[in-house]
Parts: sequence; C-alpha cells; structure tokens
Amino acid sequence: MSKQEWGKRLSEAIHKVWCVFFDPCPTLFDVCVCFGFIGIVYVNPSLRGFYLVTYSILLMAIGFNYPERRKFNGGSLAILCVMGFTTMFFHSYYVNVKSITFQYLNFYLMMEGLLYILFTCILFYTVTTKSKNIRLLLFTLPFCLKLWIPKIIFHGQFTPVMSLCLAVFIYMVIKKKWSTATLMAAVALVILGTHKDWALMKFACRPHIWGELIEFIKNPPFLGGYLPVQIRDHWLACFVGSGFNKLLVPDNLLIVSTWGNTWLFRHNDFLSLAAYIGVLSLIPICMFIRELAVAFRRSKALIFLMAACFLSFFQITFIHPDRVIFILLMLSWMYIEHSTQREAE
Repeated sequence: MSKQEWGKRLSEAIHKVWCVFFDPCPTLFDVCVCFGFIGIVYVNPSLRGFYLVTYSILLMAIGFNYPERRKFNGGSLAILCVMGFTTMFFHSYYVNVKSITFQYLNFYLMMEGLLYILFTCILFYTVTTKSKNIRLLLFTLPFCLKLWIPKIIFHGQFTPVMSLCLAVFIYMVIKKKWSTATLMAAVALVILGTHKDWALMKFACRPHIWGELIEFIKNPPFLGGYLPVQIRDHWLACFVGSGFNKLLVPDNLLIVSTWGNTWLFRHNDFLSLAAYIGVLSLIPICMFIRELAVAFRRSKALIFLMAACFLSFFQITFIHPDRVIFILLMLSWMYIEHSTQREAE
C-alpha cells in the first residue's frame, strides 16, 4: 500500500473520530457540562457537596441562553423536590426549643439537605433537556473514578462489581442470551463458593442496618412537640420523615442496636432517603427509574441503570458528590443519545 493510500485512510479515520465527538458541534453549555465538574476531584472532601451545587447553578445559568432540545418528564423530580421542601419547612418550624439561634441553626442545616436534593435534580434535568452533544464526557467522566476505584480495590468494596455483574446477567436474561447468562451464573457461583466467608462477612451487617432503618422510618426520633404522638410518629412520618437535621445524629449514620449498638453507615440509599423525607419519597424515585427504564428498554444503557439501582440498594452511594455527578451525567448522556437515535429513526 502506497504512502498516499495510508495518508488517505488515516485522514478518513481522523475525520470519522472527529465527527463522532464534534458532529454536531458542542455548544458552550456542552463544554461546561463536560469539563466543569473535574474540579470536584481535587477540592477538599468537605467541599464536594458545595461544588456539586455550584456546578449545577453554573449549568442552570448558562442553560437559560439555550433552547430546550428534547423533552423529559420532570414530574418525578418535581415531586421529590417538593417533598424535600415540605420536610425542611416542617422540621424547621416545629422545633420544640424557644431559642431563635437554635432554630436558625436547625433551619440552616435542614436547608443544606434540601439543596443537595434540589440541585442534583436540576443538574439532571438541565443537562438532559439543554445539551446538544456531550460525547466528550467519554474523556472527562473517568476523572470521577479516580476517587472511587481505589476504594474498590484497597478497601475490598465488591458491591459496585457485584451490581454491574448482576445487571449484565439480568440484561442477558431479558435478551434471552441463555448461554452467556448461564456462564455468568456459573462463574459467580464458583467465586462465591470459594470466597463464601468473605462474602458473608461483607453482607452480614446489612440486614441489621435495614431492619434498624425500617424501625427508624416507622418511629422517627424527631418531629417536634406540638402534635399527638400517634399522629406524629406514624401517619405524619410518611410525609416528612425525620428531616435532615445533623444536630441529632451523625450524617448518614445510625446506631444499630442488634449489632452491638454500633454507629454504621446506612448502606441503602432508598431507605436512607425514606428516613430523611418520608417513605412516600420512594414513589417519585420509582417513577424516575421507570421513566428511564422505558427509555432504555432496547438499549444497553439499561445495564448501567440497573447497576446504579442495585448499588444504591446495597450501599449508600449518593452521599458522595463525585459519584452522584458520575451517575447522573452518565444517565443524562445515555438518555440524550437514545433520544437522538430515536429521532433519527
């Protein structure tokens, strides 16, 4: 093959790669989406939640100048945000303490929890509806894994790997690829069989934590002192939970009485959210997951969605802002690509 032919093929390959990432041409908003979050990896861990909020505000502000490119039913996100606001208002108002300083501090801390929910919803909705081309995330999103993968390797966190494998297995069953599903199941059984004690050790505390969380949801420790106990601790708990008040218990931890009265992480994002803002918050969460599942039903993106759900059920993931950004931007990217493909068809 002559040098001219090599040069021609090389230029064609470069042109194809260029078209993949820059056709259509990314807007300023897309560039901010793809590169604006990288700093969260390098800031102080205590400031990552604040960085997530400011990143969402930046995208929302820039997005005002761009048209809505696709539809996304944000009803589930709206309900979740309203429930968070209701929880914040109720627990900030019904404080059985006369000190205005204490009430202000409590309101401030409650607001922090609400903003985290509000701006993650804004982040997903804004990126999904305003983005034109965010394929450059392929190069920038791995930065978020810089904080996550070392914990998986050096701390033995097998839950992310297990969640991904389980999602792939279910996807193969859905697609009726029985040979691949059978092979995966056999390999998983062999690995679990040879590491039985280690697997049981990793899972042992979770049933105790979930049982304690369910009791916590049924009888939240703090709902103010103005309402009858029967109403306050049961019926109203479905709507307002225990609140985000960090003056009561350490953030995202609870005492597990059946595990030696030990402080442990909650290890379940769904139950944790239900404890914070009420069990009815699971309704908009299920609506959101269902909407994405319907959109991804013919796509391999369903694997990532299922993996994120399994991970959130067995581990408390959404308290880490860098993981939140990774998961939400991946889901947004997949939704955009699916919508573009559907329009082309």
